[in-house]
Amino acid sequence: MLAAYGKALRRGAESVKLDDPRVRVHVELVPQHRFDREELRRPFGSNGDGLGYLKSLIGRHFAGHGSPPTPAELDRALRTPRPDRRQRGHLYNLFGSTRFLEVRDLAHLGGLPLYELARAIRNSGARPTTAIRWLNQFASPPPRRRTG
Repeated sequence: MLAAYGKALRRGAESVKLDDPRVRVHVELVPQHRFDREELRRPFGSNGDGLGYLKSLIGRHFAGHGSPPTPAELDRALRTPRPDRRQRGHLYNLFGSTRFLEVRDLAHLGGLPLYELARAIRNSGARPTTAIRWLNQFASPPPRRRTG
C-alpha cells in the first residue's frame, strides 16, 4: 500500500486525493491493442467545435511557449500514429500539465476517439495518472489464461 495513503487513512482521513504530491501512484496505460475495438475508434462525443477546444487548450498549456502549435497542428499530433519530435514535444507539454477533465473533454468536445487518445498519451511520454485510470476502464479485459 502506498505509504502516504496508508498514513492518511490511519489518521482518520476518509479519502485521499490522487493528485496529492505526497501520494505517488504509478499507473500504466494498458497495451494499445486492448483499445482496438470498433466503438473505441469512433469519436466519443464531438458535442463541440474540436479545433475551438484545442485552441483553448493551447492558450492554457502553451502560454509563454516560443512557438505554440496551431489547433490544426495539435490535432494532427493527437491523431498521428508516429509523431515526429516536435509533435511529441507538443503532446508531452499538453499531457504533462493537463487535468483529467481536460483529457476527458478532448474525447468528448474535441471528438477524439478513445483509441487515438490512448495512443497520443502513450506517444507523449507523460503519465497523467487520473486520465490513464479513466482510459483503462474502456480497454478490453486481458485474455484469460487457461489452466489445466
